[in-house]
Amino acid sequence: MCSKVHGYHQIDVVEICEAGLRCYHDAVRAGTLEPRRATPCLIQLGLVRPGPAGALVPVPPTTAAALLVEPLRQEIAHRQGAIVALEPSIAAATDAYWAAQRGKSGDLSSIRGAETISAALRLAVDSATEELLTVQPGGRRPPELLRRALEGEARALRRGVRQRTIYQHAIRSHAPTVDYIRKVVAAGAEVRTVDEVVDRLIIVDRSVAFVPVGVPRAEEALEIRNSALVRFLVGVFESAWRRAWPVATGPAQLRPPHVLDEIQMAIVRFLVRGYTEIKIARQLGLSQRTVAAHVRKISDRLGSSSRTQLGYLIAVSNLVAADQVLGR
Repeated sequence: MCSKVHGYHQIDVVEICEAGLRCYHDAVRAGTLEPRRATPCLIQLGLVRPGPAGALVPVPPTTAAALLVEPLRQEIAHRQGAIVALEPSIAAATDAYWAAQRGKSGDLSSIRGAETISAALRLAVDSATEELLTVQPGGRRPPELLRRALEGEARALRRGVRQRTIYQHAIRSHAPTVDYIRKVVAAGAEVRTVDEVVDRLIIVDRSVAFVPVGVPRAEEALEIRNSALVRFLVGVFESAWRRAWPVATGPAQLRPPHVLDEIQMAIVRFLVRGYTEIKIARQLGLSQRTVAAHVRKISDRLGSSSRTQLGYLIAVSNLVAADQVLGR
């Protein structure tokens, strides 16, 4: 008995058990309760308290609740007071920050540090009221990152925010990302994939955009509030969205023929430009082994017996001819 405890935001809240309810009922009827009969949940919830002659007396639920809640109310009031006290300093610092940023780069600000970038992105997503556009390069995102992304995006979708996300085709074979997509689509988002993307991009309400700066990407990002630049980036997104393929999450629909064709055509284009398999894999979010397997299939279709011959055949047949060879 008294074993059921709800964990809520790292706070354990005891739930009254059946035995506790029976004891409380008996205590209310009799006016007292022997201490040995009291269950721990009755004590912790304050539903019985010490009375005369060592007995316990029942406490009305509303009174017990008030006694339990009052310390929490005082703590909330204290923290709200701390927030109010912080606001003038934060407002003054914000004015100084944006004044300095405008002086340097005009509606562009640099955000440094992975944790700071993550916090800025969370705040931006949580503040979205109309639309969230995202482009995610690469083929695999860590499950923990996907979980955090789903939490914030689900809140935005519940507020009526329209969300569209573009991934690379490679994610169609990554089970954690497919599971995330299944959940976020069920919540109302739209997801499509393309063969390759330029880089990561997040646009909130068509008023602010975030793009990575340099390498490693996670260490610095650029926050863009210049309306002309944001409008340009929206155009980049819409162009990629029009040529992207919707993700259907049924087992037989994750890697349809047209997606495989696009992946192989992208590999052909990179081979023509002299890219190695390692570099192609990095651009398309695939593993080197997967790229090598596609290169072998392309070689078979073109009738090539060596990498040198493959390069020659692609060069003399040009991309249009290669496109036809791949059955598109």
